[in-house]
Amino acid sequence: MGQPSDTIIGQSLAHLKQIAPAGFALGLHMGFGGPRLALNGFPESWVQGYAQEGLRMRDTALRWCFVNEGIVRWEDLPETGPDSVQARAAAHGLTHGFSCALVDGLRSIGGFARADRPFTPEENEAAVAEMRALHAVTAEMPTLPEPLCARIRKMGIAVRQG
Repeated sequence: MGQPSDTIIGQSLAHLKQIAPAGFALGLHMGFGGPRLALNGFPESWVQGYAQEGLRMRDTALRWCFVNEGIVRWEDLPETGPDSVQARAAAHGLTHGFSCALVDGLRSIGGFARADRPFTPEENEAAVAEMRALHAVTAEMPTLPEPLCARIRKMGIAVRQG
């Protein structure tokens, strides 16, 4: 018998915090109105600035995730310059990163960041594996139970369902 889903979710998120120490965000099971489950471990200053400045509309990493599958390093995206989303992210410690999109039923997307160095190929693979596990374990869950959401928030990860 496998592990309970809340154990898998907790372990996967803890591992992602190790792999991406500057933060990560996941949008699981994307629908017309957005993700059914959003998990955001990026710094609050970045999350607020991103929202206030409406950066979602110009985010080439996010755009890439909606039309591709696989991973892309942020440095390989066409957006450059001091006013780019990547440059603004770097000002919040999100210096090195990559985004991932996978489709298994509905699309799920993620962004992962480090401040100290680029991700290794092994770290990319590990992050994608954890994202895939989270996508799978939450596929049949309409919502996460509140006690699990509270534990996730204690890890410094914002939870949005809907």
